[in-house]
Amino acid sequence: MQLPENLETIGGMAFAYCHALEQIDFPDSVKVIQMQAFDDCTKLTITEIPPNVEEIYSNAFYRCRFAYKDSRYPYVVLPASLQKLHLLAFDSVHVSGLVVNNPNMEFLEPTSYEKAEFKVKAANMRLFGYEGSTTQAFTEDTSHPGKFLPIEEFFVYASEPA
Repeated sequence: MQLPENLETIGGMAFAYCHALEQIDFPDSVKVIQMQAFDDCTKLTITEIPPNVEEIYSNAFYRCRFAYKDSRYPYVVLPASLQKLHLLAFDSVHVSGLVVNNPNMEFLEPTSYEKAEFKVKAANMRLFGYEGSTTQAFTEDTSHPGKFLPIEEFFVYASEPA
């Protein structure tokens, strides 16, 4: 599916439960992906987050699939433009990690209701980021799950054969 070139916001639940949706072409103009925009689009495979997106809300990609090149480990590569990531944006998405290209990206906490679920789901998540970044600070906080790795190491993991 091709979205309009001037689209800036993908609204909440815009494509939720579109079980037949397999592919979507994001225009570079997308800046916000709201809550549950692609909720339960179980056949949808995302290969790239829009390059100018600034905020991704909770459950935006709930139960979607991600693919990074030919890697056996799917990673979500977040663009440098991303300012705010709601921590459950990729809930129930089977990925090995997030690649955070903005050293100052803000991680927005899940609600108290969602917090316990988030800790379990993200316990083995790899977060690739820059040394001294908000990503590193996030993982060093003992109340947050995940393991910080320098962004340079992402290319080692991603190049492992399928």
